[in-house]
Amino acid sequence: MNAMPKKFKYSLNKKLMMLFVVLLSLATFGIGISGYYIASRALQDKGEVTLKNAVVMALKLIEAEHGKSLAGVISEEKAKENVKTALLGPLNEDGTRTLHGRIDLGQNGYMIVYDLEGTEIMHPTLEGVNVLDVTDMKNPNHFIVKDQIEKGLSGGGFTYYSWVLPHSEVIADKIAYAGYDPNWAWIVSATAYEMDFNASARIILLVLALIYIGIMVLVTVIAARELKRVTRPVIQVSEGMDAVSKGLYQTIPEVISQDEIGLLTKGYNLMVESMDVTRKNLTYQTEKLSYLAYHDELTKLPNRNRFKKHVTTRMKQCMGDAYLVQIDVRAFKVINSTMGYDQGDELLKKIGAYFKSQIEDIFFIARTSGNEFSIWLEEKSAVQVRTSIEKLQEGIHKFLITNDFMHPLDYHVAMANFPEQGLDFETLYNKVSMAMKHAKEQRNTKIYLFDSDMEKAIIDELEMRTYLKVAIEEKKIAVHYQEKYDFVKEKVVGVEALARWFSDELGYVSPNTFIPALSELNLTTKFGDYMIDRVMNDYAKLKEIYGEGISVSINISPTHFLEVGFLTAVMQALVFHNVPAEKVILEVTEDIFIADFKKIATIITSLHVLGLKVSIDDFGTGYSSFNYLKSIDFDEMKIDKTFMDQILEDDKSFKLFQILCDIAKVYDYDIVAEGVETMEQLEMIKGTSLRIVQGYLFSKPLPIEKLESHREKHL
Repeated sequence: MNAMPKKFKYSLNKKLMMLFVVLLSLATFGIGISGYYIASRALQDKGEVTLKNAVVMALKLIEAEHGKSLAGVISEEKAKENVKTALLGPLNEDGTRTLHGRIDLGQNGYMIVYDLEGTEIMHPTLEGVNVLDVTDMKNPNHFIVKDQIEKGLSGGGFTYYSWVLPHSEVIADKIAYAGYDPNWAWIVSATAYEMDFNASARIILLVLALIYIGIMVLVTVIAARELKRVTRPVIQVSEGMDAVSKGLYQTIPEVISQDEIGLLTKGYNLMVESMDVTRKNLTYQTEKLSYLAYHDELTKLPNRNRFKKHVTTRMKQCMGDAYLVQIDVRAFKVINSTMGYDQGDELLKKIGAYFKSQIEDIFFIARTSGNEFSIWLEEKSAVQVRTSIEKLQEGIHKFLITNDFMHPLDYHVAMANFPEQGLDFETLYNKVSMAMKHAKEQRNTKIYLFDSDMEKAIIDELEMRTYLKVAIEEKKIAVHYQEKYDFVKEKVVGVEALARWFSDELGYVSPNTFIPALSELNLTTKFGDYMIDRVMNDYAKLKEIYGEGISVSINISPTHFLEVGFLTAVMQALVFHNVPAEKVILEVTEDIFIADFKKIATIITSLHVLGLKVSIDDFGTGYSSFNYLKSIDFDEMKIDKTFMDQILEDDKSFKLFQILCDIAKVYDYDIVAEGVETMEQLEMIKGTSLRIVQGYLFSKPLPIEKLESHREKHL
C-alpha cells in the first residue's frame, strides 16, 4: 500500500530530473548572463580607465619633452617628434605611423593628437589632414572631432561614436577620451573599439556555454555533485570580476582539471594577473614620467622644473637675502668635439654626483641646461656667496681628480640677488642668465653679479644679431689686414686678416661683439669659409703690394677647425685662388687644446702635409700648458696683447715673456708679439730673441685698398 507505483516513480523521477534540468539550466543561464554582464561591464569600465590613463601619461610625456625644449636641451620640433614616436611610432616614408605605440589600447585602438583647428597632428594614417567636420558614421549630426576638442578643453571627457575598423569596411562602436595640453595647444585623444574591450567577456560567455552543455550531459549521472562543482568556480569568477571592478586584482583557487571549469579558472586567473601587470606597468610609467618631470636623467640632479618649484617655495619662506647662481663649464663644446659626446656626458655625470652630495634646502643645486648648473643660496652676502662658489669649484676639482678626470676645467659663474633683482623665479632666472651671458663674453673666470647694464647689452645684442644674419648672407663683413713687422730685417713679413663690420644701422660693430654671436647663430662655419675665400682671393693683391715672400694669417675658430670638412674647404680655396699653401698661416686659440692632443696633432699634421702653417694665437690667455707646446708641432706662437701690456709694469711678467721667447727658440717656433703700441714696449722686446711684432706702433688694421698707400708712406 505504501509502495510507489513504477509509473508514478518513473514520472516523478522524470519530472524531478526535468525540473532539476530546467532549474539547473535557468541557474546556469543566469550565472552565465551575470558573469558575462559583470565581465563586460568591468572590462568596459577598465577600458575607459585605460583610455583616460593613456591620455594622462601622454600629457605628462608632452610636459616632460616641452620642459626639455624650453631648457634648450632639444628643439621644440624634436620634442614633438619624440612624443609622436613614443605614442605611435616613427613616421614612415609614406606618411603613416604604426597602429600600436608603447601604450596598449587593444587590437584596434590607437592614440590621436589634434590641434584646435581639427588637424590631425598625429594619426596612424591621416596625419596632417583636417578632420574638424568629420561626423559619426551612424549619426551624421554628431561631429566627433569637435566633440573631442570641446571635451579636451573642458578638462577631459569621453566621446562615443561609430567608425570603421582599421584596414576594414566594418563599422563598429568606438570610445575616445580627450584631454588638452596647454603647452602646444594639443588635443590628445586615446581611442579604442568597444569590441576590443568586450573580447574577454565574450570568451567567458563561450566558456560558460560549453560548461552548460557539459553540465547537461553529466547531470543525468552525477547532477548534484557536478552542480556543486560547476557553480562554485563560476560564482568565484563572478565575485572576482566584481572585485576587479573595485580595483582588487585577486586570483581564485584553481580547479585542477582539463575540462571547461579548469580552463575557466585558469583563464580567469591569467586574465587577472595580466590586468594586474598592466596596472603595475602603468603605475611604473606614471611614476617614471613624474620622476623625469622633475629630475635630470643624465646626472640624477633636480632639473629646471624641480629647481623652479623649490626656489619658488623658498622665496616665500626666505627671511633674508638669497642668491641664484649659475655655473657653466667653459669650452664644453670643445670637450665634446675632442673627447667625444660620451666622455662629455661622463664628465657631467661626475660633476652631478659631486653636486648631489652638496644639496640642502638653502644650498640647492640643479642641472638647468646642457652644461649649466644652477644653485640657490640663502642668507649669505655676495662676498660669502663668492667664497662658497670658490670652495665648490675646489671641491669639484678634487672630486674629478679622484675619479680619474685629470684635465683642468674652468667655469663661467654668474649670480643675481633675491629680492633686489627679482621677486619671482622667472624674473630672477632671466637676470642671472643675462649675467651669465656677460660672464661668457669676458675672457676670465670671475664671478659676475647682475646689473642693469648687462640687460641693456642683451637687448642691444639681440638687435645686433638680427642685422648680423643679414650681413653674413649679403657678405657685408669686410676684411682688414694688419702688418707683422720684423724689426731686425726692417720689413713687413706677413699680414693678419681681421674681420670688420660697418653696419648701415648700427655703425661700427666690434669683432669682440659679433664674433662670439656667430656660434650661437650657427654661422661659425659659414663665416669661416667666407673669410678663407675672401683672404685667398685677396692674396694676389697682397703679393703685389708686399712682394713674393708675404704670408697671410687667418683666424680659425675651434669649432670650424675640428669639423670634418675643414681640410677639404681649405684645400679647395688654395687651389681655386692659386695661393701657395706655405704662405698661409692658420691661427687657432688655446681653447682648442683643452683635451685630446692626439686628435689636434693629427689635424695639424694633415695641414702641414698640404704645406700650410699653424699658429697658436692669444697665448697666455687661455689653457696655457707647456705640455702642448712640446706635443703639438706648431709653426708660430703669438703672445697676446693683454700679456704684452704687463711687461712694462711687472718684472715677473717680463721674465716670463723672456722664458717664452727662449722656449719658442728651442722648439724653432716663430714668435710674434701682438698689441705693441709704444716704443718702450719695443725697446724691452729688443732685449729678447723675439723679432716680429704686430700692433698700432707700426700699423693698424686697414682694408686692402688702403694698404698700398700706407706701404708707400712707410718705405
